[in-house]
Amino acid sequence: MGWLVVRALEQPSLERPGVTRLVDVAVPAAGIGEVLVRVGAAGVNFADVMQTRGTYDRGPQPPYLAGFEAAGEVVAVGDEVTMVAVGDHVIGTGYGAFAEYMVMAADGVVRVPAGWKDEQALGLMLNWATALAAMRFLGGVVAGDTVLIQAAAGGVGQAAVRIAKYYGATVIATASASKHDVVRRLGADHVIDYRTADVVAEVRRLTDGRGVDVVLESVGGEAFRQSVGMARRVTGKVVVIGAAGGESTISNWELNFKHPVQVMGLHLGSLIEHAPELFAEVMEQLGKLIDAGVYPPGEPTVYDLADGPKVLAELEAGATVGKLALRP
Repeated sequence: MGWLVVRALEQPSLERPGVTRLVDVAVPAAGIGEVLVRVGAAGVNFADVMQTRGTYDRGPQPPYLAGFEAAGEVVAVGDEVTMVAVGDHVIGTGYGAFAEYMVMAADGVVRVPAGWKDEQALGLMLNWATALAAMRFLGGVVAGDTVLIQAAAGGVGQAAVRIAKYYGATVIATASASKHDVVRRLGADHVIDYRTADVVAEVRRLTDGRGVDVVLESVGGEAFRQSVGMARRVTGKVVVIGAAGGESTISNWELNFKHPVQVMGLHLGSLIEHAPELFAEVMEQLGKLIDAGVYPPGEPTVYDLADGPKVLAELEAGATVGKLALRP
């Protein structure tokens, strides 16, 4: 389009967030089935950290423009786009979100709820849709269930706590000590400091040895194996939505004899691509949660785009709470 973006964040190499730098780039053009969005606010997610490490599946190769979640105003539409128009404010994903303009696939965007600012809608898809799909559509959470939400102070974790309580579940959450008050205010019944407590023993104590009905697992590594061990035998479900702490495995033998539980994976991109009808149901139900006040406008901590490297480093270190955003 001939314009220049004054500010965008580029990841020049796989050396973690600290090397991310501000650059000038040409504004991209919307292709067939795409929309060009003037970014009002971009969401910062742990997946961004994983991309800087090169551990995010099918992530971009450096040098690349960082970020992949944003909300803003549609300023141009490509051919064959009919459901979105110039002037609409939308939330969606696509590479290069940490910039003033980015391109998104038109069939993957959702309108910002009426009356909400762009930054208030961040997390609608990546956090809330993921949490709702995990808790309700895959986990099948109903009144009387007990759920364990790992990393409950994060964006998905906070949404999951609200959702699980809305559907009548008892919530056991894990978070570092400084974040316990935040998680309790969301409605968690029990909060465990994963850094100092024996999480497995505590969950067993709180459930009289039965284990939990649903585990929302995003930590990875040894925490994944612990999550499998804390699910209720036979009927318990472990929904895996992330691998922040690295890979971990469990064998078919263990699932058969030692840990007879249900383990399932969830990635929002795969949900949209491979089960669009289910994604539509999730978004319809999410609209009802917004109407019911269960999902209020978000209150992210907003930083300037130039602070992106610092924010990513703090996120990597576990020093943040809730949703984070960058404003171009």
